[in-house]
Amino acid sequence: MLYGFPFVTGVAVSGSLSKNYADKDSDIDFFIITKPNRLWLARTFMHLFKKISFLAGKEHWLCMNYYIDESALEIKEKNIFTAIEVITLHPFYGNSTFKKFFTANKWSKSFFPAFFPRINAANDIRKGIVRSLLEPVLDNRLGDWLKRMFMTITIKRWKKKADDHQRSYSGELMGLDGNEHYAKPDPSNFQQKILLRLECETEAMMLRWESANSA
Repeated sequence: MLYGFPFVTGVAVSGSLSKNYADKDSDIDFFIITKPNRLWLARTFMHLFKKISFLAGKEHWLCMNYYIDESALEIKEKNIFTAIEVITLHPFYGNSTFKKFFTANKWSKSFFPAFFPRINAANDIRKGIVRSLLEPVLDNRLGDWLKRMFMTITIKRWKKKADDHQRSYSGELMGLDGNEHYAKPDPSNFQQKILLRLECETEAMMLRWESANSA
C-alpha cells in the first residue's frame, strides 16, 4: 500500500521486525525513499493516511519514521548503529532504487564485510491510479511550494515536541532531524544512547580481559 503514494520509489521494513526480534506488541517501522525534492509531499500524504488509521486502532502500528530522497542516498552518520540499520533493511518495493541505495552506502561493509543486501525480494514499483493522477499535478512549481510549506510546518512542530521533552508511543524522546532531502529521528536521542551504551560495555569488557590476563 505505501508504495502507491505519490513520489515513493522505495519501501523497506526496518526496526525490530527486520532484525527478527519483534514481538506481538512491536510496531512496524518503515524506511522510505522518494523522488528527489519530493520527500515532504510523500511524507505528508503518508502521515495523513496514518492519522486516518486510528479509526481502526492501527495508528501506532505504522512507523514511517525514516525518509530520504534519491538525491541523498548516502547515510550521513557512519557508525555501527547506522551500519546495522543499513544491512538489516528488508526492501520489498523499489528494487532499482535500493540497488542505488546500497551502492551509496558501501561504507557499511567496513563494519560488516560479509554483508549481502537483500534486494532480490524487492519488486519494482508500478504506478497506480493515485500516483498517476497526483504526480503530474504536483511535480512542478506548485509541488515545490507545498514541499517547502510542509517541511517548515513539520520541523517547527517537531522542534516544539523536542523542546517539551515529549515521548513517543514506545517511550523514546521525540525529535526530528530533517532538511529538504531527509527526515529521520534525531540521532542525538536513541542512536547516541545506544552508541554510548556500546562504548561503555566495550570498555568494561576490555578491562575484564586485561584484568584476567594480568593475573
